[in-house]
Amino acid sequence: MRGRMQGFLTAPVLCYFTVSSTAGKADWCIPEERDALLAFRDGVADPRGELRSWRGQDCCKWSGVACSRKTLHVIKLDVSQYGLKGEINSSLAALTRLAHLNLSHNDFGWAAIPEFVGAFKELRYLDLSHAKFGGNIPPQLGNLSTLKLLDLPFNFPRLRMDSFLWVSRLTSLTYLDLGWVYLAASSDWLQALSKLPLLQVLHLNDAFLPATNLNSISHVNFTALTVLDLKNNELNSCLPNWIWRMHSLSYLDLSSCQLSGSVPDKIGNLTSLKLLQLRNNHLTGEVPPAMRRLCSLNYIDLSMNSLSGNTAETKNLFHCMKKLHFLDVSNNNISGSVSGWLEDLTGVVYLDISMNLFSGQVPEDIGKLPN
Repeated sequence: MRGRMQGFLTAPVLCYFTVSSTAGKADWCIPEERDALLAFRDGVADPRGELRSWRGQDCCKWSGVACSRKTLHVIKLDVSQYGLKGEINSSLAALTRLAHLNLSHNDFGWAAIPEFVGAFKELRYLDLSHAKFGGNIPPQLGNLSTLKLLDLPFNFPRLRMDSFLWVSRLTSLTYLDLGWVYLAASSDWLQALSKLPLLQVLHLNDAFLPATNLNSISHVNFTALTVLDLKNNELNSCLPNWIWRMHSLSYLDLSSCQLSGSVPDKIGNLTSLKLLQLRNNHLTGEVPPAMRRLCSLNYIDLSMNSLSGNTAETKNLFHCMKKLHFLDVSNNNISGSVSGWLEDLTGVVYLDISMNLFSGQVPEDIGKLPN
C-alpha cells in the first residue's frame, strides 16, 4: 500500500491465526492448494528469486504464504514487492479460503484482474496496487461482501471502471483507494459510495472523475470517514454540505477540483481535521472565522483561490493551532496588516502569504519562526 504524507491513513489491521509447521505432521499443506501455488509460481518470472522457498510439501512454510491453524487452508498470499513478471495463473482460484491477497508492486503486463478473485468469499484484504493491471475492473469484485480493504491505485492509464454499482455492495468496506484508476465514465460514483456505512478512508485522486454536483445527494452513509481525498478531478461543483457533518474527518484534500462558491462557517464543525487542502480552485468569499476552532490542524493550503478577508477580523484564526507546521494562503485576495497574527505561528516551518493584498511591515517576531 502506498505511503502518504500523513500518519492519518491507517489501513485495517487484519489478524489471522496461522501455522507454518508442527512436529508429527509431514504435510501441513492441502495438496490442491499447494499445486495451485506451484502453477502460479511457474507462470511468472522471478528475477530476484523471491519464490525460491516455494519447494517441498509444506506450502505453509513458503515465503508470503500463511495457513489457518484450524483448517490448514491457505488464507494469506502476500507477494508484494517481489518484482514478479508474467501472468496470474487461473489455478489460484483453488485458494477458496483466502482472506488476504496482496499482489502489489509487481508487473502483470497490463493483464485484466482475474474475475475469479470475486469468488473469494472470505476475502477481507485485497491490494493490487502498482501491479500493471489493465482493462475494466471486473464487477465480480462486488461479490466480496466481507472485504474491508480494496487498494487498486497506480495502475494508470490502463485500469478503468465504467460503473460503481458493484462497489455499493461492498458494505463491509472501510478502506477504498482507486487513485489513478480511469473513472471518467463512472457518473454513479457518489451515489454508490454513499451506501457504504463503514467507510473510513477514501482516495479517488487523479481519477478523471466526471463533473459531479457534490450536493446532488443530501445524505451520505459514510459519516465515519476520516480521510477524503478527491484531488485533481474536474468536479465543477460547490463544496458539499454533507462534509460538515463528518466529525471524525482528519484529512481533507479537494485540491484542483474546479470547486466554486464559498467556504461556510460550518467548516468549524470539523474539529478532528489535521490536514486541509483546498488549493487551486475558484473559491470566493472570506476565509471563515470559524476555522479558529480547528485546533488540531497541522497543514493548511488554501492557495490559488479568490478568498478574501481582513487580518484585523481574523487575527486570532491560528491562535490555537499549536501543531501547525505548513501554511500556504498565497494567490488570494486577503488584506490587512501582516503583523498581529504571524507571531502566533511559532511552529510553522513552511509559510507562503505572497500574492495577496497585505500591508505593513513584517513583524520582528517573525524571526522566532523555525524557517
